[in-house]
Amino acid sequence: MTTYGATIRQIRLNKGYSQKEIYTGIVSKSYAIEFEKGKHDMSISHFTAVLDRLSLKFQEFAFIHNDYQEPVFSKTMARFADAANRGNRKDLQAIEKELGQSTSETDSLIAALARLTLYTLDHPADYQPADYPPEDVKLLQDYLMASNSWTFHEITFFINCSGFFDYEVRCHLMQIVTKRIKKYHGFSFYDKLFSTMIVNFLGDAFILGDRQQISLYLDILDELTQDVTLAFQRDFYLFYTGLKDLLWGDSSLGEERCRYIIRHLEIQGHQYFATNLDQLLALILAK
Repeated sequence: MTTYGATIRQIRLNKGYSQKEIYTGIVSKSYAIEFEKGKHDMSISHFTAVLDRLSLKFQEFAFIHNDYQEPVFSKTMARFADAANRGNRKDLQAIEKELGQSTSETDSLIAALARLTLYTLDHPADYQPADYPPEDVKLLQDYLMASNSWTFHEITFFINCSGFFDYEVRCHLMQIVTKRIKKYHGFSFYDKLFSTMIVNFLGDAFILGDRQQISLYLDILDELTQDVTLAFQRDFYLFYTGLKDLLWGDSSLGEERCRYIIRHLEIQGHQYFATNLDQLLALILAK
């Protein structure tokens, strides 16, 4: 496997920098030579300084080091998320088959996610958390409950599996994640991940009429989705404000807003999400 030093050397040469330009004041010339040969490691502070000289963020460096691909976990999770969002049974079945027999904890968790998502697709209207295969739910829930220090790894898992948990468990984990994720404010993925997590949670909060949780997370979602790059998440915020009006305000205006957002998602080609919101709206109207 290519060492970090070898990758840095290739980037340095591609950018046209000499070792002197990159390493002076950070490490000695001899140490730099050995580092680029893969014979020495480098402290985080020194490595960060080297990346700064190369005008490179660590996230981009990791992408380059992994042969211009996302790391395995992120790539696999992204593949699952894409299949789940599109309701693609074939891809979900392939993911479950590939990872189902793996001894890796991460692979086992993603395989469980695939099985649970397939169950959801096979029971589009009548499923409840209590109906899901309990061994898969327990695997995911135990993993998250045992995490003492949540990073984006755990947060990504929670976003993709929270809908399989009982509402009380989701509320508890939402409190944990909300507290932890605020430390990431300013990080490049903060707004997108946090808003996605809230979007996934609010549907059940509306079904149960939990006004306290709805008010809390709608306010946060409003703040998070002000940027135009989060227009997709903003659509969900607007839909949920419509549901709030439908339940506790101007019901006709609320329903009109909800139906407008559903049509907007359909026009954009997001039929899967439009269908889900249409089902949620029908459920609220039937109450």
